[in-house]
Amino acid sequence: MLDDSSRSWLPNDWHGVQAQLILHADGTFAASNLPGLLDVDDAADPQRYTGAGLWKLVDHGRQQVQLTFQSIDGWHKALPYGDVLWISDGWAGPSLDYFLGDPDQGRRIRLRKER
Repeated sequence: MLDDSSRSWLPNDWHGVQAQLILHADGTFAASNLPGLLDVDDAADPQRYTGAGLWKLVDHGRQQVQLTFQSIDGWHKALPYGDVLWISDGWAGPSLDYFLGDPDQGRRIRLRKER
């Protein structure tokens, strides 16, 4: 689920949206309303992404979760399409993080396990 700290980077009409990423043990995932995850050109106006595909752990100097979308609602580009999420383990527990646009701008989107 979307961490409340991430909502400050999203437009006001997004504040009630429930983003969700479910990683299944069989290596598949389902995503709904992920803000800006696949936005390359316009992170200032993030889109909502809903789809499904495959996930796996990868290590590029730091462990990450690689998502490979096999389907994305309303997507008009070639599939499969993927991105990675950073695994963080903070005081509030583990999270999956990605950034809207340039990571140096600090617009972090954080997904936490629903309790």
